[in-house]
Amino acid sequence: MRDLKEKINFAPTRARNKVYIIDEVHMLTKEAFNALLKTLEEPPASVYFILATTEVHKVPETILSRCQRFDFRRIDIATLVGRLKFIAAEENIEAEDRALEMIADHAQGGMRDAIGLMEQISTGGKLTYDNVCTVLGVSGYASIEKLYGFLIEKNTTAALDEIHALYEEGFDLVNFNKNFLEYLRKRMIESVTKNDPKLTSRILDLVELFGQSFEQAKHTPIAQLPLELAVVQSGMEAPVITPPAVPDVKVASAVQSAELAVSAKSPVARAAADISIERSHSGLTTSVVHSGEQIYSLDDIKVKWMKIIAAVKIPSAKQALNQASPVRIHHHDLTLIYTNNFYLGKVKESTNRVEIERAFEEVLNVPIKIIPEQGKAEDFAPGHGNSGAHGDGSTGAAHDPLAESAMEIFGVK
Repeated sequence: MRDLKEKINFAPTRARNKVYIIDEVHMLTKEAFNALLKTLEEPPASVYFILATTEVHKVPETILSRCQRFDFRRIDIATLVGRLKFIAAEENIEAEDRALEMIADHAQGGMRDAIGLMEQISTGGKLTYDNVCTVLGVSGYASIEKLYGFLIEKNTTAALDEIHALYEEGFDLVNFNKNFLEYLRKRMIESVTKNDPKLTSRILDLVELFGQSFEQAKHTPIAQLPLELAVVQSGMEAPVITPPAVPDVKVASAVQSAELAVSAKSPVARAAADISIERSHSGLTTSVVHSGEQIYSLDDIKVKWMKIIAAVKIPSAKQALNQASPVRIHHHDLTLIYTNNFYLGKVKESTNRVEIERAFEEVLNVPIKIIPEQGKAEDFAPGHGNSGAHGDGSTGAAHDPLAESAMEIFGVK
């Protein structure tokens, strides 16, 4: 840019004006743009700038505001074909209309690309459709229309045969996939125009499947596999989902009444009621086995509490469980309350927790998950399975933690 600024003030020697073309101008640095801005504000009378870019949003507004903006767009196929016909006539080339349409479609709106392709493919003063298909590696609209018809009819076998035939003939399947997506786009627009929602829905499904196959084709070692997967998936029926059975109104009303009646009770009463409501949902009682598992209430667990403690093999886990008070059960989750942080920490250790839950399952024949929580002394209920009253008449709260550790090490009571 510094070099440009130095030379720009010299008058042109061979023409009336100087024209500077800066391609991909958005790649200039901030400093270069600032230097250019000064020149754009006060350009010499004989100087013209053409700033070309594909990313105009990256050009500063201070530059854009001093320029005339011209947006170049893709040329439509009809215009491309018309220009190619004119060139063919001027060059005495016998060109088939379908061949020119194929070249124009392949050029994707670029006139230079279309003319270049036409020049390369024309041989001996002729331009045939078959030759264009062979050189470009595309199968043409005949195969695309056949595949489309098979897919709409859900004739998966015929569609797979068509893909196999294209592969055997050596066509570029990635390019075919792209052309097929373009064909689907046109058919989708037609179906919307004709107000055919059923066909539109079917085409949308195909667009999604073949869009995925186009992306997968870039990474697969088997060229025909992505297309074959899309064909097979397009022919599969969606699974039928059976709606859930509507519960009996009388049973539902009874359960709701029970839930409302429990809402004003104590937490322990609500927990016990939860068990009853759960059994009402299942139509079970305490003596009925459900899926091979016995259903237990909190009272049932308290009755078997000493057996559960005896089933614990690890001394530290046994002592930790002995200091707990079971207060609440919901489904298979049993809440244990602790007033001593020492034992609360012990029961939270992974080894002890697993051992305690194993003991519960051994005695109750049902998996139980324990949930240890910190509680207050009033949460403890003597005689509910905790160590609130030991056989020797002492209370758990009166023990010293150091003494408890010694008892744990020597395995004594």
